[in-house]
Amino acid sequence: MPKITGVTPPFVQIATFYRDRIKTGELKAGDRFPPARVIADDWGVSRATADKALGILRNERLIKSAPGIGSEVLPAAVSLVTGEDRLVLARSGATFRRPGETTSGHRAELVPAPEDVASILGLALGAPVIRRSRVFSDATGVSSFSTSWIPGDLAAEAPELLKPQRLGKLSVEIVEEVTGRRAVARVNGIHPKLASKSELTVFGYPNDSVHPVLAISTQFMDENGDAIEYGVDIGAPGRGITERVEISR
Repeated sequence: MPKITGVTPPFVQIATFYRDRIKTGELKAGDRFPPARVIADDWGVSRATADKALGILRNERLIKSAPGIGSEVLPAAVSLVTGEDRLVLARSGATFRRPGETTSGHRAELVPAPEDVASILGLALGAPVIRRSRVFSDATGVSSFSTSWIPGDLAAEAPELLKPQRLGKLSVEIVEEVTGRRAVARVNGIHPKLASKSELTVFGYPNDSVHPVLAISTQFMDENGDAIEYGVDIGAPGRGITERVEISR
């Protein structure tokens, strides 16, 4: 067992040691994880220091703990699924959810368009837009918080867009059906940011904590280059993007 050295806080050194063992596969999904008492004895630190190290690993979704049972290593977090990915899945005839993936916390409301949304959708600032949001979860917990923005004038033709429930299909597919405008291109954006207080609550973190996350935006464009829907997915802390792209020969 390595010894505590240098000026880095001991709980950070302990968390780093176990994080590396999980990432390399030395500790595998489902393996029992040493309790705080054992970690404290092995490293010669206080129980409070060991608890802090375990807290870091839980927050990073590397382990999970249950009172009276102990802790175990979680499966590696899978890559985030973007709005573009889900549309490709839907058009292939498959479900747009991955196996084992669920949605919850559905909300739908008509709100004034904020500046960025109005600009992307070609609307006046404050014009009515439909805002739909939901939470995606998988075997390791909440994976992302997703929001879709749709021009408000479609509410009359597609009232289901204002129902706070699962639609059975993607909202962009409904937009295509009622407008006759098919999404033929997309504009993606990926940027890191700090999770907002409301996002931290969704992800199960204290709203006074600090966690970096990825924000992934997708503009679905018709053949004229106009956006028919705008979506933003906020990945849970620790979630990233893995993409395979073929290189022309």
